[in-house]
Amino acid sequence: MFNFLKRERQCSHGRMAVRDRFLDLRERVEVENPVIVDGGANKGDMTERFLHLYKNPIIHAFEPIPELALELRKRFASSKNVVVHENALGAEGKGIRFNVLKNIVSSSVLKPTDIKRSYHGSKVDVERSIEVRQVRLDEAIKAPVDIMKLDLQGYELEALKGAEGLLNDIKAITTEVEFTPLYEGQPLFSDIDKYLREKGFRLLNLYELFTHPDGQLTAGDAVYLNKRFFNL
Repeated sequence: MFNFLKRERQCSHGRMAVRDRFLDLRERVEVENPVIVDGGANKGDMTERFLHLYKNPIIHAFEPIPELALELRKRFASSKNVVVHENALGAEGKGIRFNVLKNIVSSSVLKPTDIKRSYHGSKVDVERSIEVRQVRLDEAIKAPVDIMKLDLQGYELEALKGAEGLLNDIKAITTEVEFTPLYEGQPLFSDIDKYLREKGFRLLNLYELFTHPDGQLTAGDAVYLNKRFFNL
């Protein structure tokens, strides 16, 4: 399957290269039974992608919204490879308020800014605020993690701080990054890049960059590799 996926990759070299971050991860993390964290699992599409990429992964899917966590449990009820955690990820274990937006995939610990509202209108209005349990990743998972994926709508840096006990052994991280403040008080790409470089990671590439009609680059995804395992 993997060889087929490699052959089917879109243009992968040159100035106008189009890359698939999951295939880039698969090419580099070659073990067939990796431990994977899916932070911000939502409805489980990325969890499903990892299940297809690897033969026998163990995937820890973190999703704080109760109805989405329930959907995850139902979706992967027959899979022994997926463990669902009904928790938010952050720098400390505690109860927190979590903002559920009308567009549920945009929900976050943080509230949307006027910039985000100018692009998405009422879709990013806060529908309700719920109490959820936040955990540190390095306390929730004791086994070494091979791959960490984060899509936390501006809260990624807090989750990384809560994973410090695991970072040394994590081979690759894929995280959403923002280039303009879409959530109140959120760090931007430069903050996450600085943090991960100081922790021994290097940027491999940026993916799925989103530019609005006004020309503003707002968000995308990044892949970082641990220099302990991958050197140029």
